[in-house]
Amino acid sequence: MNRISNSSLQVALRYRRGFGAALMIIAFAFGAASLAIVANSSAAVYAESVIKSQERMQRKLDAEACAESVELIKAKDPFATGDISIPELSCRVHL
Repeated sequence: MNRISNSSLQVALRYRRGFGAALMIIAFAFGAASLAIVANSSAAVYAESVIKSQERMQRKLDAEACAESVELIKAKDPFATGDISIPELSCRVHL
């Protein structure tokens, strides 16, 4: 009887180790997936902030270029009147 219970105990221990290993693999997979989700969302937030910063810089440069263009137009033709539109700079000026 000792032999039967001893072998049953060994089988039970083998299954127990396998179950623990399976749990560790599942836990590792969930941890890796969580890390990937956090990293991906952080990268998306950072990319959005960079894009907004670049858009602000571009708007500032467009406004400066628009003002310089209007100064050039006024210097070349001091009697210019009306609406002037420069679509490349998203600029519209009334002289």
